[in-house]
Amino acid sequence: MSPIFRGARFENHEVPLDVLPDLAAYRDLVADVARHLFRVRSPKRKRVPKGFANSFELVLRRIDEGSAIPVLERVPPASRVGVRPLFGATADLFVEARDLIDEVIAAAASKRPIPHDFPEALLPRFNQIGRGLRGNESVEFRAPNRPSGPRFDREVRKWLVLRTEAGYEDNVEITGELRGGHIDREVLNVRLDEGREIEVRCASRAVSEYLPSRSKRVRVIGWGVYDRHDRLERVIRVDDLALLDDEEDTWSPASIDQQFARLQVLEPGWYEPESPAPTPEGLERVRLFLHAVLDGADLPRPHVYPTPDAGVSAEWSLPDWEVGAVFDPLGERVELHATHLRSQAGSEEEIQLSSANAAETFARFVASFCPPAS
Repeated sequence: MSPIFRGARFENHEVPLDVLPDLAAYRDLVADVARHLFRVRSPKRKRVPKGFANSFELVLRRIDEGSAIPVLERVPPASRVGVRPLFGATADLFVEARDLIDEVIAAAASKRPIPHDFPEALLPRFNQIGRGLRGNESVEFRAPNRPSGPRFDREVRKWLVLRTEAGYEDNVEITGELRGGHIDREVLNVRLDEGREIEVRCASRAVSEYLPSRSKRVRVIGWGVYDRHDRLERVIRVDDLALLDDEEDTWSPASIDQQFARLQVLEPGWYEPESPAPTPEGLERVRLFLHAVLDGADLPRPHVYPTPDAGVSAEWSLPDWEVGAVFDPLGERVELHATHLRSQAGSEEEIQLSSANAAETFARFVASFCPPAS
């Protein structure tokens, strides 16, 4: 077999090491489909013959010219000395498995039904193929003596996996605010710029290292799980995790108007499929109220986020305190809260925005937790 990798990285007839695991995942899928075919055709046998898996071994023989064409060959089970082209001319279960996988990929590329012979339980295994592909890159699985083969890319993988799963896996590169974590569970909590908080799974050593940097901005690169609406649910593998300094990330809060402009374009389902979008009326009331607060007091500008119930949250990350204000969806009421970072002591207050001294009361609450001016 000659998998043909297409994309800018492969134009010099080179195969980056990060796509080699894709070939190993493809090999494993062929073996598992062949095992399934054997069981279907031999229902009286409880297991495949001894040495079944070992009879299928692939080697990377060479890389041909073209885009980037690694030539995979199958080592004959009877002898590891001689080598013949992958699957050769003699049909066997591994040949059938390869052809069936080709049919599945071709069907997915054109959004046709999956061949009924392919076991649905193995569809999630396509998550493991194509992990090394980026952007518009793809791989064409071309069998011996065939002019072309089915093309596999990230969209094909997603379509196949979502036949049976609620989500799919893909590359992740995000920036957000580090909100905490749990060493024993090996997770960090990162709040995305859109306001959602997700778990980032990483080694306990990394969690211990980054927990003291709570409220700082981080960049995470790795592998994550997305739902069928392409919304990132969690990061399951971290390849790079770094704190961002001012030169790398200009995330000091934008103006109130700029932040509310981002909230105004949110659509229903932005957080969960059933999550409503903030209403224009509610957003405008909160925007004008925050202007009144900030224009009348010497306070730092907050970060503004949407809440899952269509409300608005304004937050201040101060040296010793986390201060937040959660506005209801109609912009009529706000709940203020403050938490001390070390002792976890807290304070709360509720304000009706229609009251005469609402802005002054709000500003006084936030100011009481700000460090004195130097």
